[in-house]
Amino acid sequence: MGLLAPRAPYFDQLVPDAIAAGTRQVVNLGAGYDDRALRFRHSGVQFFDLDLPEIIADKARRLEALDTDITRVTLAAVNFATDDVADVPARAGHDAQQPTLFIGEHLVLFLQPGDVERLLAGVSSHAAKGSILALTTEVHPDGLDSALVISTVDDVMFGGAGPLHTIKARDA
Repeated sequence: MGLLAPRAPYFDQLVPDAIAAGTRQVVNLGAGYDDRALRFRHSGVQFFDLDLPEIIADKARRLEALDTDITRVTLAAVNFATDDVADVPARAGHDAQQPTLFIGEHLVLFLQPGDVERLLAGVSSHAAKGSILALTTEVHPDGLDSALVISTVDDVMFGGAGPLHTIKARDA
């Protein structure tokens, strides 16, 4: 909860602000079990929750078990390491000609640096004028070794399980 508390209100406010400004599509990159698509449902707004196939399948099962109306929510499986991030929303019905709010909350540190570059390029190629990209990136002070920072944070947060890959120096 300690990591979620500072960032959640910021991302929570982005969604209604974007809707109020006329945005009619929200793409949540690495959505996990995030429920913004349900909490901020709005007539005429389509949400796209993208995540790993096993997470999307489990989320779909849970929402079905709860008999949740997901009429305006599209769940789309993506592997950020191998899939074309621009292609997945397009196949799911995203209209690249319409402004979109793209959210990447707490995703980047789990991706390899090359995958982060591909993600940003994919989103950029699929974003209409007026689109917004909001994402969190974890950084460390200049002068520290990024590999050591990643290893240390992984040990503290995940018991050395190794899911972290991208924490860059602030100037990078």
